[in-house]
Amino acid sequence: MTSLKNEPVSKKKKSLKARKPANAEAADRKPSDMFSTNDRANKANKNKEVGRPSSKLANLESPTEELKALVTLYKSGKFEDAVAGAEAMLAVFPNSSDILNLLGTANSVLHRYDLAIETYRRILKIDPKNAPVYNNMGNAFRGKGDLETAIDCYQKALKINPSDVNSHNNLGVALTEVENFDDALKYLWKSLKIQPGNANTHCKIGTTLVKKGELDQAIQSFEKALEIDPNLLEAHNNMGVAFDSKGALKAAIASYDKTIAIDPLNVTAHFDKALLLLNLQDFKAGWPMYEYRWKKSKFNSVPIVTSRPKWRLGDQNRVLVWGEQGLGDEVMFASLIPDLYAACSHLIIRADKRLIPIFKRSFPADIEYYTNAETVSEKSHDAHIAAGSLPKYFRQTLASYEKAAQGYLSADKAKTAVLRDKLLGDEDEILIGLSWHSTSNRMFAQKRRIPLGQLATMFHATNVKFVSLQYGNVTAEINQVKKEHGIDVAQVAEIDNFHDIDGLAALISACDRIISIDNVTVHLAGALGKATDALLPRVNSWRWGLDPNNSYWYRSVRLRRQTEREDWGEVLAQFS
Repeated sequence: MTSLKNEPVSKKKKSLKARKPANAEAADRKPSDMFSTNDRANKANKNKEVGRPSSKLANLESPTEELKALVTLYKSGKFEDAVAGAEAMLAVFPNSSDILNLLGTANSVLHRYDLAIETYRRILKIDPKNAPVYNNMGNAFRGKGDLETAIDCYQKALKINPSDVNSHNNLGVALTEVENFDDALKYLWKSLKIQPGNANTHCKIGTTLVKKGELDQAIQSFEKALEIDPNLLEAHNNMGVAFDSKGALKAAIASYDKTIAIDPLNVTAHFDKALLLLNLQDFKAGWPMYEYRWKKSKFNSVPIVTSRPKWRLGDQNRVLVWGEQGLGDEVMFASLIPDLYAACSHLIIRADKRLIPIFKRSFPADIEYYTNAETVSEKSHDAHIAAGSLPKYFRQTLASYEKAAQGYLSADKAKTAVLRDKLLGDEDEILIGLSWHSTSNRMFAQKRRIPLGQLATMFHATNVKFVSLQYGNVTAEINQVKKEHGIDVAQVAEIDNFHDIDGLAALISACDRIISIDNVTVHLAGALGKATDALLPRVNSWRWGLDPNNSYWYRSVRLRRQTEREDWGEVLAQFS
């Protein structure tokens, strides 16, 4: 599964995979709302594609030629120059809405969202019914991640100017990001009625439909967008995501390749193709292309800042390996620590502090450890590497996963014994650990979840005892299952399943069997070699491959896949 974006064709794309909602830069980089007079904006919208600047510069509140020059700087991507020029002109024309709007939009593109918002508010004091400014301010709030306020701004823009295409589209994108798909589609279809031949709007409808799970309709929308604009990169790439989600992998690769053919430097297409290649177990091609993650406009990790070179296989020197992405990713990529340890003279690991106790117990004693909040002196190492970059050296074939797949982490045996005795005592019962929820903000993470009641009732038996491996406050849900079904799910008060990962590992090891959705628990259980059933939604992560039942990362994990979206009943029926 890959990444979806709502971005204009001229800028970097955000992807649909995994992950986060569409990039707010899409709307920010549209100078179509740069001019403040609503009548002028409405007239321009009738004759232009969404995201293109109006050519009407008459009656501006500032010198026309100078403002044209600023717009040219903006359109050519010279945003810093546009900011400097606008600030200079404001010394002469301090109340020019047009110059202020350009300044705010340029700052927003440069991710200076607070400065942009301050500028837009300055305009609204002068002109409180300026719809384009409300739209642009919504873009800035969306860039900050404040979607609630962004939605409010777009709605205010539409209250002033109900026929503005940009505000309809931006509101649709923001509502998609908060997973209000039906309302998002309502506004996007309204936009299409106002401007029927708009390829970008068709594409945004397709993007929303993919996230909603209506893949066939999404593909039709992308095809319509490409009929209008055959070179629309976002449509090609997001159609690849839709095909990927349907399991039409050859068609997905073809879509990504079309994107790359049009724009060879397109980061999103390269990254999405990398994930698909890894899903297809083409490791030799996929892992090198996975490096494109660092070029994405938004990624849930940032590389360390260092003057030391990146480590390469064959450099037998002192190496710093640093964790990236989420806790589950760190656990998964830790399977490569023994490979790197054997390939260097001294190893330093920088990781989430919650993992360090179990890493110390599991790996050679002479490894040094730092938390990911600590700075590691460059004097201590000769080279560095991100944990997710190790597979391109050590995991080029399916056979190369086999040794680590047996398990590579060790829980505290004494604590494990104490926990098992506490939970079972002398009773001859089977202890099953349950995890049913994910707090991940990655794409489709909400589809992973399964109601605890559905899970507990399926596996309830007289000789079975359940224990919660779920992190977060789930007491109310556990009490509800007890009330409705008469089933007890034990909680171990002394272990915080979120903060105490070493304790969670001991609790997992105390169990006879683990049943979990795709979250940290599955990775930790697999790394411990504990028998685990992983419940996977129809659209799931690239890391689980295509084998219907087996994981090449973890031999002890059995995959239980949906074949129909959001139907956990068929998955649970596999156990009967």
